[in-house]
Amino acid sequence: MSTGLWISELERIWKGKRIRTFGCAYLLALLIDIGFLRLTGGIQIDLSRWFSVDALNLPIFIMKDMSFLLQLFVLPGLFVESLADEIHSGAYRIYMLRSFDRYQHWLVKLLTQIVLIVTLIFGTTLVSLACGWLFFSHPQSTEVYLVPESIGYADVLWLTIQYDFLLVLTSIAVLVICSVFSILITRVSIVYACTILGLLGSYVIVSELRFLHDPFVSILRVLCGQGSMIFWVYLTGIIVICPTISFWIWSKRGM
Repeated sequence: MSTGLWISELERIWKGKRIRTFGCAYLLALLIDIGFLRLTGGIQIDLSRWFSVDALNLPIFIMKDMSFLLQLFVLPGLFVESLADEIHSGAYRIYMLRSFDRYQHWLVKLLTQIVLIVTLIFGTTLVSLACGWLFFSHPQSTEVYLVPESIGYADVLWLTIQYDFLLVLTSIAVLVICSVFSILITRVSIVYACTILGLLGSYVIVSELRFLHDPFVSILRVLCGQGSMIFWVYLTGIIVICPTISFWIWSKRGM
């Protein structure tokens, strides 16, 4: 894979107006959510139990709303700009004139979106960790949804890292679904709408696909050993099948 192609794609992403707009809006939403948890002092999940929020479990509980916002609105909006907007506007034809293999162009576009996913998710955790230690209480142990007993800082941190890695994978599933829509549909606004409706509609058809738009509970259940097999079957299937379809269509379509 060409380093020049990789760097060029990263520069186009980070210099885009939409990444700055979505990024600022997401950061504002994150800070508002943290402020709300600070004011209320806790969070209720599945209408079953109230959990007090502290410096230890804030990075986990902040993801209840932020992972939903990320996967259903923020990430699809950024994916559509990079994948669909450039392709169907004709701007990407200029880049295709360079002497790189056709597959490399599409692969680099997908990989740079994964870099964006990782940046947003782990950036969210870093901001919540900082705010937690600055503005929340610091107990020796804390409670986390679906974890049967109180756990200390090291265990919470390890759980947070595992959660973030699984959230990266579910976000990649959203990315590859969006990649198929981006190639098939020419109007960018329709691609965005179809992606959102597809993520929501999949849950209506198959309840186990909830992780595509609202991954918080699904991921914690997997980490706590509840229903992990079906989760991995659907997640792996999407991550394998959708890129195969998008690469096949990419190889057949004209620029």
